Amino acid sequence: MMIAMFGRNSNSVPVVQEVLTSDGWEVRSFDDERSLSSLPSGVPDLILVDVASHEREESWELIDRLKRQDRLAHVPIIVASDHTFDLLNHLERLQEGVAAVLIRPFSGEDVRRALDAVRHYRNLQPGERSVPLTGTTTASA
Repeated sequence: MMIAMFGRNSNSVPVVQEVLTSDGWEVRSFDDERSLSSLPSGVPDLILVDVASHEREESWELIDRLKRQDRLAHVPIIVASDHTFDLLNHLERLQEGVAAVLIRPFSGEDVRRALDAVRHYRNLQPGERSVPLTGTTTASA
């Protein structure tokens, strides 16, 4: 199974790659959706978009573009972010094609739980889908 990963500038990418490759996934990093055409089938089994601070809006726009492409519309997307507030601002986007969310900081086990959520997500009808949040958040008192 192949995962297309967007957002190589994050500190969490090595953790994600290590977990996924140790679990037997092939992980390929891409700069934009046009580079997906380099895949033999042109379609990954899963897409992971790392919404980094410095390129947040571009990442959300990328998700929108990926979901609008007929050949990719069925591919589950996992979003990784450290901005809970940003996720709430994009709740509608999350409910339309995002299978799971990883909130930084997250562990390898959180990545595995997100993959389990994707497996579950694939078995649901579109109206039944909700976005599971995985990872930890810190709150200051």
